Amino acid sequence: MAAAAAGPIEDESKYFKVDVCVGDAPLPIVTAVDGGEWVVARFDDPTTTMMKTEEQDPYGERYTQEWPATPYAVRVSNESYPGPVEAQVFVDGKLAGIQVVYKANDERGPQYKNAMWFRGFASSPQVISYGKDTITQFLFTLPRAAAARGGGDQGARPKMSAADRAALESIRVVFHDVQFTGARKEVAVPVAARRGAVVSGVNKASAKDAKASTSTATGATLQNAHAGAYTGSVYDRLEVIAERTIRYGTKSQLQLRRALPSDVEEATGERAKKTETEEGVGGGGGGGGGGAGVDVVEIDAAPTRVKPEPRALHPACVAAALAAGNDGPIELE
Repeated sequence: MAAAAAGPIEDESKYFKVDVCVGDAPLPIVTAVDGGEWVVARFDDPTTTMMKTEEQDPYGERYTQEWPATPYAVRVSNESYPGPVEAQVFVDGKLAGIQVVYKANDERGPQYKNAMWFRGFASSPQVISYGKDTITQFLFTLPRAAAARGGGDQGARPKMSAADRAALESIRVVFHDVQFTGARKEVAVPVAARRGAVVSGVNKASAKDAKASTSTATGATLQNAHAGAYTGSVYDRLEVIAERTIRYGTKSQLQLRRALPSDVEEATGERAKKTETEEGVGGGGGGGGGGAGVDVVEIDAAPTRVKPEPRALHPACVAAALAAGNDGPIELE
């Protein structure tokens, strides 16, 4: 199948849709003043559970840590692009999975889906198909304390790089055009794929350095790697045609980013709405013999959030996506 187009498309939202879902329901996307798109990482969902671990500090004292974790998924849809594309999903900078997303209403049948789910980290995403790999669940989590030598929360793990800090609280999808060669190939599933990816999130010290409020960790194993080999269709990975980044954080984080109104602004807005309603009921406006008017305090309107123009592809993002070469994994058909 020939590639549908050449070069980056002008507005990816016309063709592709990315949803971050909890309980398979999309989370509302809000826009911060800097143009970034955000969702609130929920910790009050019926699927939220409390994680618990027994730990020991450097002085031998044992203690228990508990923190909430909520499973989530990323759904990538090809709404109107005229050909199949490869979607690479990166979570907190780590490649989580690769799948081919076909065009809508593909004439070959419903098995060629135009919406694909990424529910967790694949173990060997550059080697085998997502559907044949071990998948470990995405979990929204809060940073935990990590006791270092000498005591205190100084971050027992190595200090994060600037690039890793910048990638925290992000879900990035890179879209590549693809061309199927028509060839079929047998792929051996590596033993390493059976182990599954392990991501532990970040500690409080690292989160503070990154000005982050949440991160993603791995949870339960949702799918085990295929035993033995499988046969799939070969495709060539072509150029990047689009990219979408959605960040996530707690409600307070989004308020700091001005993606959500502060609690004070919300309360003020509710009072203003109530006053306007009372004014309408009181009939205070002009006309003969109307009731006494109600004084209304003018409230400055919240700034309008305008969705930015599509952003240019970041060279570092493209380089990371192409680091493993131009050959796509063998896709099931």
